[in-house]
Amino acid sequence: MIECWQYSTIHDFVCKVIETQTLWDDSTCRVWLPGSDSVVRIPAANLKPLEDATNIAVARKIPEKILQEDPKLLMWYDQAVTRMGE
Repeated sequence: MIECWQYSTIHDFVCKVIETQTLWDDSTCRVWLPGSDSVVRIPAANLKPLEDATNIAVARKIPEKILQEDPKLLMWYDQAVTRMGE
């Protein structure tokens, strides 16, 4: 997970992973939050792939009726929501 962009569920914001450390099967990451220009340490379990967050954000801008009518679009949205745990 070194040097990649992720979505922080704690901060509800995109962040860049700077460093990952694992101690006794518990991983934590130092991440840079560009919105506040700060570096924080959070559990790796609270980071999600950016593509899921992007899919959800885009799908939320689509009217519900259109989302429900397109089975492929609905599938992508449902999968992203499931992986994000929302």
